[in-house]
Amino acid sequence: TIIETFCHLGGQILTITATSVEELQEAKVNPDKYRSLRIRMGGLSAYFVTLASVQQDKIIARFM
Repeated sequence: TIIETFCHLGGQILTITATSVEELQEAKVNPDKYRSLRIRMGGLSAYFVTLASVQQDKIIARFM
């Protein structure tokens, strides 16, 4: 598996998160319900609802 390979290759810290396109779209419409939803972008993480609408759309498009 990915996790076994990561460990076999000497990996030390692994963060796995999952969400769906539907959840991202819902977070865009109802941000108060999703204040804790975080995403990773280029090695950085950010709260999805704090991003500009254009950035949110680009992230959603990546998953479609």
